[in-house]
Amino acid sequence: MGQVKGMEAQDQNWTGKLRDLQVLIRSLTKRGIQVKCQLQCGLRSEYVTEALEGESARIENKLAEALKRAESLIRVHAQLARDFELLLGIPGIAESTAVLFADAD
Repeated sequence: MGQVKGMEAQDQNWTGKLRDLQVLIRSLTKRGIQVKCQLQCGLRSEYVTEALEGESARIENKLAEALKRAESLIRVHAQLARDFELLLGIPGIAESTAVLFADAD
């Protein structure tokens, strides 16, 4: 009985971690788009341009890391791993979209 409760707590922790990563992925994606749009609006300041380019690179790196961690969590769960692979097989569905569609419930 104690082992079952431990497994349930582990599962809830796992699903919570996946949801947190999905929130981070959405946030980083939105911020990345904002920064790219700002870079295209005809900035005159070299300092601002360089700062935004640096921020864009950091966002892309953080997004790649978050996607990697989320995919690792998904692949531990057999059904989610199958669903993830099916989603990736759909033309136009990228890894980030498949991760966001992953539902642990």
